[in-house]
Amino acid sequence: MKFFSLIIKQLHKSLRNIHIYFDTPLAYELEMNLLYIIKQQQINKPMLNYTKLMSLNPTIYKTFTNSLDQLILLVEHPLRGDESPIIVVCEELALADYSDFYELGEIDEVGGEYEVCFITNELFHGLN
Repeated sequence: MKFFSLIIKQLHKSLRNIHIYFDTPLAYELEMNLLYIIKQQQINKPMLNYTKLMSLNPTIYKTFTNSLDQLILLVEHPLRGDESPIIVVCEELALADYSDFYELGEIDEVGGEYEVCFITNELFHGLN
């Protein structure tokens, strides 16, 4: 099952990298189906171990305060690097989780469509 999950994620990343994203209805439908599969796999997935992650001294890409006044760190996976989605960390709450993003430009800091925040110990993208 883990191998299947890696294939799905890599396929989604490849689609995004070659920009067939919304060029055709078929590409859009394929992407939506892949995102649905990825989300279904993440439903019962536990969050990252904050203490273990921070003990590995991950590279910090960006730091900002979101609209909930949470200090957010966007970090690189300390072992997998950019092959892994960007990790979102909130030191105040001692929480960390994978985002759905591989590029910093996709994540909005404050008030955007893809603002990141932690609510009831769960990572959310978008508060609008």
